[in-house]
Amino acid sequence: STNFGNATIIEVQTAGTGENRDAYFKFDLTSVGDISNAKLRIYAALSAAGSVGTSVYPVANTTWTETSVNWNTRPALGTPILSNVNITGTTFAWYELDVTNYLVSEKSAGRNVVTLGLHNPSTSTAFIKINSKEAASNKPQLSVNTQETAFVVSKTLGTVRNNLNGFVGMKFTVGPAPVVVTSLGRIFVSGNTGTHTVKLVTASSGNDVAGGSVSINMAAERL
Repeated sequence: STNFGNATIIEVQTAGTGENRDAYFKFDLTSVGDISNAKLRIYAALSAAGSVGTSVYPVANTTWTETSVNWNTRPALGTPILSNVNITGTTFAWYELDVTNYLVSEKSAGRNVVTLGLHNPSTSTAFIKINSKEAASNKPQLSVNTQETAFVVSKTLGTVRNNLNGFVGMKFTVGPAPVVVTSLGRIFVSGNTGTHTVKLVTASSGNDVAGGSVSINMAAERL
């Protein structure tokens, strides 16, 4: 059997006889905290028109190496299937498979190195092509949200204005965990006696967030 550890494209196919191919991915989670969400992301396409389903499996063996593993020495796929996805068409696109529960279980058991295997449960003539980590771009990814990163994913600071007109603030992108705003406030400026509103706005639509607004009388309140 042949090793494809240096190939830029990984192929996955269940052909029944002959060209059967599975793919394996290994990740080190040592530096990852408590996981709230995890997805295996692959940049994939088909070798021919159509739609082919593939599944991600848990793999207990984490000692294999990418430059030596082949079909005869491949680690056994475990159970149950973690997630499924259909790869459609010959144009490359990103696809995601949820592996949250398995990674949480492995971390809880003290196992920081994990292996995931891709296998097509049904036979097909077309095979799946996936960019490998040797590809120039769009390499396989393990996208992980932890309890530390599941709230605000990114933020962009606004530009401070000195004319007291319009809104100034910060744009932030939230993760899968809920964001709870416990207080809203505005810095007091000497001589400012107006009533000002501090609020949350959905950036994509410009609509106010329900319950996310408070008006402050600057002459009476200093926050």
